[in-house]
Amino acid sequence: MKFNFKNGDYIKFNLVVRNLKNELVDDLNLKNQELILGHENESFKFNLNEIVIGHELTSEIIALQEYNEQTWKLNLEILDYKSSFEMNLMQINNKFLQELEIKNKILSDLKTEKNNLEITLKDTLEILKTLRSENQNKALTLPKEELEKAQKYALQKFVDDFSNPFSILKVAVNAGSNSNDQAVKNYVLGFNMVLNQVEDVLRNHGIIEFSPEIGSIFDPETSKVIEQIEDYEKPNNTVLKVTSSGLKLHDRVIKPAIVVVSKGKILENQESNKKKSTFKKKHHFKSKKQSKN
Repeated sequence: MKFNFKNGDYIKFNLVVRNLKNELVDDLNLKNQELILGHENESFKFNLNEIVIGHELTSEIIALQEYNEQTWKLNLEILDYKSSFEMNLMQINNKFLQELEIKNKILSDLKTEKNNLEITLKDTLEILKTLRSENQNKALTLPKEELEKAQKYALQKFVDDFSNPFSILKVAVNAGSNSNDQAVKNYVLGFNMVLNQVEDVLRNHGIIEFSPEIGSIFDPETSKVIEQIEDYEKPNNTVLKVTSSGLKLHDRVIKPAIVVVSKGKILENQESNKKKSTFKKKHHFKSKKQSKN
């Protein structure tokens, strides 16, 4: 069974060109050139596809071809050959290796993040120990009421500083858990363990994560509006979406929840509150004016 060169095959070759007098033409010769059959290469003077495709597989091809209104004798020496099937396998293998490299990079980054989080957790525990020690020292100088308040809210600055990294960690873990890549999802399990440890530590020290209920009326004491969307099917300032949970230290809001609310119809009690607020402002203004007179 004979095999022929075909489209998609790869060849590496030398080309020796002679005129019809069998004289070498050095400026047309080629050495160590590569070609995927069926693809055009404008740097070649001759149409090698025409010569090679369909020709029986061999290490040397001799042919005549017209170029620049002359006929030339071409001697094509095949140095290397790969079938289109082999080329496809190589492409698939290269693509696999590229994807593997990307996944390894992701896993390496996740491993680094995990190590950083473990260090952060360790540092957090050290900070808590230090704060506890400082509070014990304050007990010797502060009145009881002030001491209780200081102890209760001693972690406020820490919670304030920690809230953003904590939110970013939760977003990263959620994104990894929802990834289509099983390797990433498996690796994120370790992050979940670290996150659970962090949440346990926070809860043990009175730091509570909270999230407004979807459909509830916006509470400015605990939440902050990032966007308002027109929706006249719902009461004005109805919570439509919570983009970020809030944090409380006992009963004190340290980080408000970030919400999207409706811009819709105003309920009677909301309108009444609005009128009362307007009346109070006017009355206050009149009182000030009268007092001046």
